[in-house]
Amino acid sequence: MNLFPHCKWIFFDVGYTLLDETPAWQAMFKSLSADAARDGLPVSTDVIWQTFRQVALDFEPKQWWALCKRLSPNEEEARRLEHTSAQWQHDLQVPHHRAGDVLRVLSRHYKLGIIANQALGTADRMRQHGWADYFSCIVGSAEAGVSKPDLQIFTYAFHEAGCTPAEAVMVGDRIDNDIAPANLLGCGTVHVRQGISGAQKPRNPTEQPTASVAGIADVPELFGMTLD
Repeated sequence: MNLFPHCKWIFFDVGYTLLDETPAWQAMFKSLSADAARDGLPVSTDVIWQTFRQVALDFEPKQWWALCKRLSPNEEEARRLEHTSAQWQHDLQVPHHRAGDVLRVLSRHYKLGIIANQALGTADRMRQHGWADYFSCIVGSAEAGVSKPDLQIFTYAFHEAGCTPAEAVMVGDRIDNDIAPANLLGCGTVHVRQGISGAQKPRNPTEQPTASVAGIADVPELFGMTLD
């Protein structure tokens, strides 16, 4: 059964939706732990993981800053940690199980796009994973100059794609960044419960996704399709 009979475009988030960010976060947290220890703030990577999970569950909009603030005794130290810890390593991200198969199967019947908060080079990174040909529209926040959950990044993407919100479905792991804003615009929404933010729960009806799945490999079933 197809839950989205009027859908023409499926838009995906990237981090923890198509790509597993865990190895990249592990590197960041190792660096953060070392930086904090040098400043006399011993904190283990396990504690950092636990704190970061709570940051996500609390719907903090700026998760990295919220993490540094919760780990630090004062704002000055939090700002230092925020800006001096290791840079994000995109090459450590790996595709979630069968993510490429999902894109291949869905692209046979739908136009696919990306709406994601990403550093410059989202299209290049999709190419590196062998996925560039699946996407007809890639909108990253660095290039667009606006970030989720701002509705403007969604309306910009729909304009670029030439579709209406009613013709689009947004697939993402974050209730706050992906599901809630897409709902407000009238899109179909799929919450993928992967990664840290995948554990978020809707707090009110406006955050309730059209559908919720355990992993990206389950998405085609919502469109009446199966993986080869």
